[in-house]
Amino acid sequence: MAGVESITNAIIEEARENSEKIIADARSKADSIIKDAETASAEIIHEAEEKARKASADHKERVSSQKDRKRREAILTGKQEAISHVIDLTFERLKDLDDDAYFAMIEKLAGKNIQPGKGEILFSEKDLKRLPEGFTEKLQEMASDAGGELSLSSDTAPIESGFILRYGGIDLNLSLSAIFHEKRAKLQDTARAALFD
Repeated sequence: MAGVESITNAIIEEARENSEKIIADARSKADSIIKDAETASAEIIHEAEEKARKASADHKERVSSQKDRKRREAILTGKQEAISHVIDLTFERLKDLDDDAYFAMIEKLAGKNIQPGKGEILFSEKDLKRLPEGFTEKLQEMASDAGGELSLSSDTAPIESGFILRYGGIDLNLSLSAIFHEKRAKLQDTARAALFD
């Protein structure tokens, strides 16, 4: 029986050695897998951190850009409001000039727009009532110098200030509101230059 026992011990010993080798190989493979997984997870974490840093930097840049844009828009809006206020204030001051200054302005405006030919000038009811003495004669003289005739219409113009020149059924609206409306872009440029340049 000693031979059987020795064979059994040899088989057991061989099995034990094989199992230890299998366990050692398994441990080695497990360690390799764990090491590879740790390396891969470190790379994934690094990439995620880089993406997060880039996303954060991009977000900060977008927020900063939006803040700058909103600041510029607010400044532009403020400037536009200031310019509109200056234009509106100028318009009101021109309408409220004393009679001498107001009609001196009207005379210059008429002088630049009187045309050759027969025409008439229409004023608002308010202005018609306060025409200075001799003003109509000055207008007629300017028209004569331009090679035309100009008479004062008995009709009133539906305007607040300024006048309308009528030649052959064609009206030239020279009311202050029409002039300001037509020249608003140029007035805005002038006001912008005076206020902000």
